[in-house]
Amino acid sequence: MIDTKSGSKHVLYIIACASSSAFLVPDLVMKAQAASWEVCVIATPQGTHFIDIPALERLTGYPVRSEYKRPEEPDVLPRADAIIVFPATFNTINKWALGISDTLALGILCEYTGLHMPIIAVPCFRTGGGLDGHPAFFKSLNALREWGVHVIYEPDKYPPKNRVPADILLDHLNQIMNGVEHPEQPGNRTPDEIMTAREVAALLKVNARTIVSWAEQKKLPGFKLGDLWRFRRRAIEEYITQLEMEVIKLN
Repeated sequence: MIDTKSGSKHVLYIIACASSSAFLVPDLVMKAQAASWEVCVIATPQGTHFIDIPALERLTGYPVRSEYKRPEEPDVLPRADAIIVFPATFNTINKWALGISDTLALGILCEYTGLHMPIIAVPCFRTGGGLDGHPAFFKSLNALREWGVHVIYEPDKYPPKNRVPADILLDHLNQIMNGVEHPEQPGNRTPDEIMTAREVAALLKVNARTIVSWAEQKKLPGFKLGDLWRFRRRAIEEYITQLEMEVIKLN
């Protein structure tokens, strides 16, 4: 994906965990590159045993990182504009939801979740194996969804390990980046749905330029995604409620 203003490519982190589905990561990398993404691969420490690190480094042109760097070392990877966690394991999903950042991959996920950046998570493990029925797993999925993470978990549609095809993931990511709900993921239309300035403008009955101006002046809660302003539906609804309360008080 290319930034229309700067002409530079957006950066996608693919975070790979210790799953037998990790053999599909190169295909996701190549298809993301074909869609004009600059791709970097990050692995969990155990995930390094499930991927071909030299091959991925040749493919991306970046080192595959799995450990925290020393403070004096430069950061060899550019900042990400979006993240796909594929394949995501039971362990990573649950630690992430608890805010545990004892690996580089988890630290990045916790940081980018807090920054409200676009993240797609794809849990990949066998249906009926026990882990998919553990109560902590569903609690973690719900928590991540509430925080705006786009979880794609449809094991009945992608049996037996929820190996969602790369084309589906990238189409979903494109929809997120453009502030459009993905038609196959109505469950992700949550209060944390990402909205564009134009969509917020329609709600507040002003033009999009005014919305951007308010965001820049911190009068309206929003965040930058590349060069574009994006907004959480929850925050905008709370803002509208606050305005309505102020009007009632004045009357």
